[in-house]
Amino acid sequence: MPTVVLSSGFLAMARHLGFVRALQASGREPSRISGVSSGALVGALWAAGLSVAEMCEVLTKKPPFRSVRLRFPVGGAGPGLLSLQPIIDALAAHLPARIEDLPVPFSVGLVRRRDRAVILLDRGPLAEAVAASCAMPYIFGPRRIDGEAYVDGGAIDRLFLDMVLDRYAPAETIVHLVEASAAGKEKRSRLVNAQLEAALGRTALTVVRTPRSRATFWSLGPVDAQLEEAIVLTLAALGDVRGSGD
Repeated sequence: MPTVVLSSGFLAMARHLGFVRALQASGREPSRISGVSSGALVGALWAAGLSVAEMCEVLTKKPPFRSVRLRFPVGGAGPGLLSLQPIIDALAAHLPARIEDLPVPFSVGLVRRRDRAVILLDRGPLAEAVAASCAMPYIFGPRRIDGEAYVDGGAIDRLFLDMVLDRYAPAETIVHLVEASAAGKEKRSRLVNAQLEAALGRTALTVVRTPRSRATFWSLGPVDAQLEEAIVLTLAALGDVRGSGD
């Protein structure tokens, strides 16, 4: 069974959900899941055993601005106008308290705020870790875990693929890579491509690429269309033409 890596991607939940549905239709169940930012959101719920329909209900049924709130004080553990506490509360209703309690092993990519070190976390408070991986600097306030402040892992590394391979040495790895948003795209793409190239000699690697969501804080856009497009692209990348299934 493969290790699955879900990339960052601004509000790219529908893309990841389409990928998950296609992977399940192809009969490939993950032995481990690792995610960053929106990939961490989907990955944690998937590792907890939720169906794609259930994940859609949690992640896509209301506009993003209704899942955050203004942050007071704005300074706190670090700058950021908005709080992700509503996301944490929503996740906590569907997830175990700690990462290590998930039925499928899971890891989440974070950036430690004080020194911008990249951290792959596979133990600790689950909802907080996922929220921290989504905490885009200066938009969302950092989240504290065991006394340290953390922010969006995708701000530095969209995959954490090299860290996944170093720590777990999977025989097979499937990467779902959502196209990066325009901001800093060239630099982050170079890092991603370098990781993918280096991974070729270390694991049986399949890369599924899907377009960015083009969502905004006001609307996730055509969720069903994004999901279906991801299904088609995933099945093509996997060499599976049996259809998307249920």
